[in-house]
Order: sequence, then structure tokens, then C-alpha cells
Amino acid sequence: MSYSSSIDVAKASLSSTITMAIVMLIVSYVVEAIAFRACMKKAGVEGWKAFIPVYNLYVMYKTVGLNGFLSVFRAIYIIAEIIIVISTMSFMGKLDDLVSESKKAEKSIISAIEVSNSAKKVEKEVEEFTGNLLSVTILSYVGSIGAFIVGIFFAIKMRTAYNLPGGFIAGLIIVPVIFYFIVGFGKYEYQGANADPVQNA
Repeated sequence: MSYSSSIDVAKASLSSTITMAIVMLIVSYVVEAIAFRACMKKAGVEGWKAFIPVYNLYVMYKTVGLNGFLSVFRAIYIIAEIIIVISTMSFMGKLDDLVSESKKAEKSIISAIEVSNSAKKVEKEVEEFTGNLLSVTILSYVGSIGAFIVGIFFAIKMRTAYNLPGGFIAGLIIVPVIFYFIVGFGKYEYQGANADPVQNA
């Protein structure tokens, strides 16, 4: 397989991965926003706030009695994911240029030298991209771990604020969006950020 063919395969794989990631991010954001809107309405908060990324979490944290600024962990995660997407798209653009260059080299009389040069450029771009991606991925993990830990406290606070059964804490931690829907569209009423201990334990 020629270098240009290898690059085409890598580009196609990256393109499908990035497209799937973007679609999943958009779908999960919309679904969570709809669930948050229902929960916010029960607490007397304007529903439009549920559709602003990160701010919706800030409002929900405050609604259940947590410090809203803990949503910074989600912000770190989202920013890191956006940087990963942008970096990958930029890298794919560079791969396009390298494919064109490599295809010209393959048709050239001195193709062996030019193909070798193209291969070195590809290796350099891949090394640079991998290094940048590693740094941002670490940042993404820090944000996601922080968001997960805060999510545990959020689940505990949400249980009290909406007078939920004890088992809901596990559900709000493991599959939060499903349980946000159950809280938002179910029978549970908002009791306040500093509600008394729940009755449904």
C-alpha cells in the first residue's frame, strides 16, 4: 500500500470517528438539556437556562444547594473535547495536503526520494499531533474525573431537594440523564435546596 493510500485510510477513519463524536456530543447535550428543563421548571427556574451549556449545570447545582462554580469541571471537559475536535480537523486538513503531495511524488521520475520526504513529513505531523492530543486528553480526563466526583455530591443533594427514594442516588450517578428525566417528568416535587431529610428512604 502506498503512503498516499495509507494516509487516505487514516483520514477516512479519523473523519468517521470525529463525526460520530460530534453527533454523540450534540445528542447527549440536547437530551440532558430537555431533562434539566423539566427539573428546573419544578424548582421555579426559567426553562431556557437548561439549554446553555455549562450554565445549565451551574443553575442545577445551585438549585439543589451545591456551589454552582463546581460546574467548572464540566467546562474543562467540554473545552478539552472541543480542542480535540478542532485539532483533529486541523490535522485532517494537513493530511489532505500530504496526500496531494504524496500522489504527485508517486508520479514523479524521482518518486523514491519525494515519497521518502513525504513519509518523513507525515511522521513529523503525526508526532506533533499525538503530542498535542495527549496533553489535551489528560486535561479532558481531569475534567471528567472532577465532574464525576462532583456528580456524586450532586446526586446526594438532588435526592434531598426533590424528595427522591434512596436508590436514586446510584441511578443519578450511573445513568444520570435517564434519572434526570424520571425526576423532571415523574411525580417528584421540588422541596428546596435545603429540604428536610427525605421521606421516601
